[in-house]
Amino acid sequence: MMHLFENLKDEALKLIDIKSTVDDVKAGEDLQKIEQMYNSANNTQEYISDASKLDNYLHGKYKEIEQLCEAGATMQKVLGICNNIEKASSELEKVQSNLVTDYFGILAGVLVKHDVISYAKEFIKSVD
Repeated sequence: MMHLFENLKDEALKLIDIKSTVDDVKAGEDLQKIEQMYNSANNTQEYISDASKLDNYLHGKYKEIEQLCEAGATMQKVLGICNNIEKASSELEKVQSNLVTDYFGILAGVLVKHDVISYAKEFIKSVD
């Protein structure tokens, strides 16, 4: 599990609310899409397919999502943490976990664009 700096999360959300750039507006819209998808969760193939499509779309749009995933995975390997969540989780749990990661990857992207952090990894407080 990845733990992020709460103060950075709050700062990213404030930056999005200010809507100082077109990218901030788009990030806010994408965060709303994630929240709507996440909150409408149900264990149907249609939902899982739609959530997966949104996840794939966001991965293509925000490089910080993948950077956050890679940094967290690297930190887990360095610490010797084995995470078998993919094997134990249902498709619904996996897709929802991906949406949460997408959400925070978008926030990391906002922080990078506003020079609050220089790389998505700086958003990660710890992993376990």
